[in-house]
Amino acid sequence: MEVEPTPEANSSPEKDDANDYSRFENISDDSSEDEGPSSSVDVAERIQQIGTAKTGGNEHIPKGEFKLAAAQYKKGLKIVEDLKKNKAAKPSAAQSAEINELEVALHGNLSMAELKLGNVALAAKSASSALALDPGNLKALFRRAQARAKLGALDESASDLGVLLAKDPTNGAARKELNSVKKRQAAAKASAKKSFGGLFGRVGALYDDREAERASREEAARKAEAASQGEWEREMVAKEDEAAKEAAEAAAG
Repeated sequence: MEVEPTPEANSSPEKDDANDYSRFENISDDSSEDEGPSSSVDVAERIQQIGTAKTGGNEHIPKGEFKLAAAQYKKGLKIVEDLKKNKAAKPSAAQSAEINELEVALHGNLSMAELKLGNVALAAKSASSALALDPGNLKALFRRAQARAKLGALDESASDLGVLLAKDPTNGAARKELNSVKKRQAAAKASAKKSFGGLFGRVGALYDDREAERASREEAARKAEAASQGEWEREMVAKEDEAAKEAAEAAAG
């Protein structure tokens, strides 16, 4: 049972080997018991428990029980983590591949559940974990792009969608999401340009005001200098006139 496939994705369908674990309902899914290095580990049983957790989570999705679904996916991932840490576990190549496939699906489905719950940062993290295991997983790419867009990481979201569309050019959901992201990028760019433009305008106006003030001071200084020069010249003329008058009076006497 696959959960919320990416609309119109042309990627190959996921395998069904982890989808039906009803026959293992009587198997305990408690993976918390102490398994020391000397204890034997039934890898097949652990794989069955992981699959049961995945299926259990998937059953909550149609009911809108995303929190319960997330709890089941996390439970399955915990079993995977414990199994990988246990040195006594010796999975075969086929079992390792199945564990990897289950882990990718759990991370991807957990990303979807976290998105539904509004935990966008956790959704992006889970999708990245899925992509670390399976870089070509289109569902994980789409969910991470959605989460990044909601986080405001528009460039990163556009990058994920670009990779997805390069692999699946007819994916309508991804194309629609990319168009939305591009519109938001354009709006953000226009807003930033307007803000910086206003800043430069204010700086320019301030510069113009200072230049006008400087020119005014210089003009006032020139006028003061000219007035001072005129006063000096008038004083000199007056003194010359006084000297000439005194000289005339002396000559007359």
